[in-house]
Amino acid sequence: MRMSCESSLAAFDDIVRCAMAAGVRLNATVATAFGCPFEGRIDEDRVIGIVDAYREMGIEGITVADITGMANPRQVARLVRRTLERLPAAALTLHFHNTRGLGLANVLAAYETGVRRFDAALGGLGGCPFAPGS
Repeated sequence: MRMSCESSLAAFDDIVRCAMAAGVRLNATVATAFGCPFEGRIDEDRVIGIVDAYREMGIEGITVADITGMANPRQVARLVRRTLERLPAAALTLHFHNTRGLGLANVLAAYETGVRRFDAALGGLGGCPFAPGS
């Protein structure tokens, strides 16, 4: 059975409340923020809605991830600008892969918009086991 994004967020909210009650600091990820091999193009408003939902849950750190390597620098700069309107740069991490040879260019685009925290695959390690071509 496939869970909708809305159902996933509702279930995640329960987990977040339990974790925070135990004093655990959380970082949440928007996984296929720049494109999905199954859904195709991901609407930026949908990504921003998830970021807003995470913030409403009280999550301080958010990672916006390109786990399949589908992002391009213009798209990255645009989405990062919108995300930084909602949270401080210190709370935002970007995650890129070099699947299509744009990993470093995407890091530069995010850096130029103010992001200083990055998480990435290195030296061919990583990849997404369920996404074709990642």
